[in-house]
Amino acid sequence: MMGRFIGLRNLECVSPHDQLTDEMMMQRDGRQFWPPRGHFSMSRGNHAPMRIDLDFNPGQHEMTIDLFDQEDIGGDDNLGGVVIGDNSSPLNELQHETIANFGAVYVLTYALGEKSDF
Repeated sequence: MMGRFIGLRNLECVSPHDQLTDEMMMQRDGRQFWPPRGHFSMSRGNHAPMRIDLDFNPGQHEMTIDLFDQEDIGGDDNLGGVVIGDNSSPLNELQHETIANFGAVYVLTYALGEKSDF
């Protein structure tokens, strides 16, 4: 049986939400997965290379990935996100999604993949 996944490869900060640096976190369907704890600081022009494969759950045909800027005071700022379908692009072809909100602009690079249960 084959299973689809999203292979996250890079997050680029084009323009941060805060004046100089954002303390970034990513959530999948409402749960933080990157970084595993805390946050990752990013400024204009920074890239965060990654090799994170997120499997689609059985019966799931789309996944929501949201970016957050962690705040010390008050709630974290949701910088927007993207919904990626399991058939939204050709397999193994890099896609670039621009996520923009509150003046922040980030580009998430990913590819859909497929693996067998062998």
